[in-house]
Amino acid sequence: MKNEAKLFTQAIKISQLCRMLSCSPATAWRRLKTDSAFPRPYKNGRSTLWDYQEVINWIEKLKDARPPVELGA
Repeated sequence: MKNEAKLFTQAIKISQLCRMLSCSPATAWRRLKTDSAFPRPYKNGRSTLWDYQEVINWIEKLKDARPPVELGA
């Protein structure tokens, strides 16, 4: 059942990825080349797509890696 669910993941295009990350396509491609943890795209015909959940997971890992903010210092 788990494998079946993986077959129906949501795919996003570069434009949607860039809206999620607030960056340009050039920045997204650059990040792909320089950051080994950045989600990898896949091809579907002529389209280059990213798995939506992989992108969300990557963003969450970035958020978790932030140093804590010290208030009142």
